[in-house]
Amino acid sequence: MHVYWLGAVLCAVCVAGEDAPLKHSSPEDRPVRLFTEEELARYNGQEDGHPIYMAVKGAVFDVTSGKEFYGKGAPYNALAGKDSTRAVAKMSLDPADLTYDTTGLRSEEH
Repeated sequence: MHVYWLGAVLCAVCVAGEDAPLKHSSPEDRPVRLFTEEELARYNGQEDGHPIYMAVKGAVFDVTSGKEFYGKGAPYNALAGKDSTRAVAKMSLDPADLTYDTTGLRSEEH
């Protein structure tokens, strides 16, 4: 079983726009929540009004503000509700890459 923790917002510049200031807080200020794979899967963007989470390298990111990218029917919805480390590293939406497993990736893909 893999456990994931809820971290900061992923790709805040992409969602908020290039000119938006990024707000950083210390790790001590961030709330921590652990997820099992089954719990994380509930936040896959398929239900309107529910948060959308995705994980990379075990860290969970709230991508709800980018629901036009990660929500139901959106281009990157396949990444939501799971640890998509391999897919993000390869910039891939291939179903085989929608996993936390990075075995066999080239060093520049890590």
